[in-house]
Amino acid sequence: MSETSDTLFPPDRYGRRRSPRRAPRWVVPVIAGLVVAGGVAVALQLQGMYGTKEFSATLKAYRDITDSQVVIDFVVDKPDGKPGVCVVRARNRAGAEVGRANVPIRAEGKRVEVRYTLSTSGLPVSGETVGCAAQR
Repeated sequence: MSETSDTLFPPDRYGRRRSPRRAPRWVVPVIAGLVVAGGVAVALQLQGMYGTKEFSATLKAYRDITDSQVVIDFVVDKPDGKPGVCVVRARNRAGAEVGRANVPIRAEGKRVEVRYTLSTSGLPVSGETVGCAAQR
């Protein structure tokens, strides 16, 4: 014998069963539109923060390491005619920062090679570029 809805839910015990109510037809498209609009807003915000950068630095070498300095060679790709600033730093064996400087980048050319001698407060084991930006 198979059970039916009448045997599962006797009407005298649980009351009248209601059929599920459906939301109006316009609710789903409105919610979908709001979700899409929010996603686009977040995407635009992230592109502004992490999108294509005008300035990018590529480390070529770090050398001439002493107790008080490191020479950092790097190349900056940038828009022609815009001056910029790059941040370079040095770290010691423990990973602590022992030197940091803002290096001005000249306006001429789209690709600029830079050699910078960074003074340090201790013996560095690496030199690196942190990032570059247009000069304000």
